[in-house]
Amino acid sequence: MPETGICFVPDVGGTCLLALAPGEPGTHLSLTGAAVGAADALLCGLADHFVPSERLDRLVEDLARTSGHEALAAHVGQAPPGELAGHRERIDHCHAAGTVEEIADRLVASGVPAAKEAAAARAAHDAAGHRALDAPVSGGVVGAEAATLTFLAGGGEAGFHEAEPLLATMGKRAVHCGGAGAGQAAKICNNMILSIAMSRLLDAATLESLGYSIALYPVTYFPLAMEAVEDGLRTLAAEGTQESLLPRMQTRSRLYEVLGSEDYSTFDSAVFDFTLPPGN
Repeated sequence: MPETGICFVPDVGGTCLLALAPGEPGTHLSLTGAAVGAADALLCGLADHFVPSERLDRLVEDLARTSGHEALAAHVGQAPPGELAGHRERIDHCHAAGTVEEIADRLVASGVPAAKEAAAARAAHDAAGHRALDAPVSGGVVGAEAATLTFLAGGGEAGFHEAEPLLATMGKRAVHCGGAGAGQAAKICNNMILSIAMSRLLDAATLESLGYSIALYPVTYFPLAMEAVEDGLRTLAAEGTQESLLPRMQTRSRLYEVLGSEDYSTFDSAVFDFTLPPGN
């Protein structure tokens, strides 16, 4: 991801792809921010095919007049040798450790010059006081243009407090969600809630058929949902459990009571109890 070149962490989609890479090359790339060529991208599952750049124009023309499989078969080539494959054994062993510190120790102990250089570079960053945060954002293009983004940050508290003034110039709110990776986890929750809020499950026609004449749209209840997510993450970070939140959590029976049990039950059943017409 190009943003790693200026010390930014890719969004959750990019880090998910790296996590799915076979073995530990994804961890290696996550920690180093190293760029990959075609062969390494294929090895990590970041790409499916390699087409030489001089064939791309012809590939586009063929895609317009034939199937994708036929067009690819005519233009896919052999990728030039990459760098990761030759170091897979060392990468898999060193980066399978449970913490970054253990990974660094294994890199030093491996005796491989490149591995020792990578560990030394990290040690130099630590000695210089450099700290890392994963801080994905919520707010979209509008929030970015208006500097009203919300940052969901993961990492050490000291690093978070040092970064707050910088984050404040780009957004209106920064939330410390916990240790390294917690910001990405919060962003995943954020995206899941947004996908639910944007679904057409409760469209106007469905609400009208159930006798309702008013609905709270995502712009209304999404901030409330995010407050609940943030509260849960703060509690988890402070107490190690969310047990103290249980008395405040709404049960399904209470939800049915608030919305009207009979109508909601009818709708709830209709969502999951349906049949498709013959032939579908």
